[in-house]
Amino acid sequence: MAERRSLKRMISPLSPEQEAFAKGTNIPKNISRNISENTAISTQEKDEEIQGRWITVTFKLPPAQVEQLAAISTARRLRGKKPWKKQEIISQALAVWIAQRNEE
Repeated sequence: MAERRSLKRMISPLSPEQEAFAKGTNIPKNISRNISENTAISTQEKDEEIQGRWITVTFKLPPAQVEQLAAISTARRLRGKKPWKKQEIISQALAVWIAQRNEE
């Protein structure tokens, strides 16, 4: 009996989202489903305020460049050197290229 009580103390109660999922009911849209989503959104919003607005662009790269970009991104991430996101690395490279073309 004492063991059951101690186990009960170790188990935390379910959040409203977890209860709704367990019951198979719809989760209200005003309840956050994941704390990390909120953190990511607020971090992204701060980045946009600092760096400006980002737009989505899709383009093709040769497989060799994709592999090189992934390797560079991973190496920078492991060293903690920003930027390490692929889109930010490409954005920085493009900015340098544009600046060089404007000087010509």
